[in-house]
Amino acid sequence: MKKLFVVAICLLILVAPVFAGGSSESASKARKPLSFWEHFETFSKMNEDLFREFKAEKGIDIEYTLASPDKMTDALYVSYRSNQLPDIFTVTFSGGASQMFAEKWVSPLEVGIDHFSKDIQDQLFEGLTTYKGEVYSIPLFSQNHCALMYYQPSLVKNVPVTYDDFYNECKRIYKESNGTVYGLILPMAFTTRINETFMYMMDAARTPVINWNTGAYQWDSPQMIELFKLLTKMWDEGLIMPSSVNFNMKEARERWAAGEAAFLIDGIWNVGITKNNFMPELDDFAVCETITPNGEDYMIYSEPAAGVYFIANNSSYRHEATELILGMLGDEYQVKIANVQDQPPFNLNALALADVHQSYRDSVDMFTRRMGVKPYLGLRNLDALQIEANMRTVSPTPSEILNGYFSGALKDWETALHRYNTQLTAARDESIKKCQSLGYKVSFDDYVFPNYVYGESYTSEKYSQL
Repeated sequence: MKKLFVVAICLLILVAPVFAGGSSESASKARKPLSFWEHFETFSKMNEDLFREFKAEKGIDIEYTLASPDKMTDALYVSYRSNQLPDIFTVTFSGGASQMFAEKWVSPLEVGIDHFSKDIQDQLFEGLTTYKGEVYSIPLFSQNHCALMYYQPSLVKNVPVTYDDFYNECKRIYKESNGTVYGLILPMAFTTRINETFMYMMDAARTPVINWNTGAYQWDSPQMIELFKLLTKMWDEGLIMPSSVNFNMKEARERWAAGEAAFLIDGIWNVGITKNNFMPELDDFAVCETITPNGEDYMIYSEPAAGVYFIANNSSYRHEATELILGMLGDEYQVKIANVQDQPPFNLNALALADVHQSYRDSVDMFTRRMGVKPYLGLRNLDALQIEANMRTVSPTPSEILNGYFSGALKDWETALHRYNTQLTAARDESIKKCQSLGYKVSFDDYVFPNYVYGESYTSEKYSQL
């Protein structure tokens, strides 16, 4: 009898909150806020409207955090290790989705693949947005890259196409301004962004950093050496703003918008951040194609569309978070994505109803003409995603090598690039062996795609030809 009495008391304690206050609304108000972290600065105001609508409907507050992209990675790692991940968050680190799936960071959405329209289903890929048949996130953006060349038309007379064009125009601007306007500004403190930019510029130079036909890394290719020669020459001649060694992306963008440098290499979101935040009156900017060594025809590659917002595995708001994320696919929200001029919306038809700067439309036009899908390990062999998830970090990276030269801490950047490529190859070999010992069916061959052809997208039917 005593045991039954204790059980009854426990049950009363558990159900009491449901009846206290007389309504489920009061219970929901007592719940902790839903925590939401993102790094999209241009989305903050737009999402405030979304959050207000969500609270009005669900009675749940949202605790919002806007993080700088270069700080987001460390913040997520710290919160993961302390079991305090936010309920919803964006991912900034390379290979993020595959790592999160492997380490059980995230929870799937409460809907299956069949919930989505055909055009969205075609963009759901295992290891990026789905894992073992469950949907973990959805693509909200169309293809884009961060190697666009933004410039100020009042300063630039000759829009560059080649490396020589770019060097000569930067030199002219610096000389004619008596050293008051630099040719280029770079966010060198944002190392992951600079490495991404290098990767895209190597695509444009027709030498992707992975030779997909052989699987070999090419971070020290002649084309990479040529790019480094251009940038180090510009640095030695004072054409790059000296403060670049310490700038993050926000600082570099602000100084560029203020007219202290003619060129900034950035993503399409530069338009929205510049216009919507710190310099709404600025209209003296335009965008041009990514420069190539000799003006070659080119293609820049990206992986299949990745997920954007993820739900933490320990979230108590999985149902509500699912509804919040799914609402972002609606026509109204997609037009809002275009209007803030960040990454282009998944539904490009939204541009017809959007109020955007001409450089934003020009950027989207470049993407549609110049971008393709590169081979993706997870579509060939899901286990292969574990290779990079288990790779040790190799440092200094190419961006750190370049900044080391800029700061005077490193002289022989060419040897450092060769060393990085060698060490990265060794790290991958070690990871393959480690994954094999853990039971994963992986090999170096997972990186070899003999039917890859530069200038073509690696479409789904190509995997069946392997």
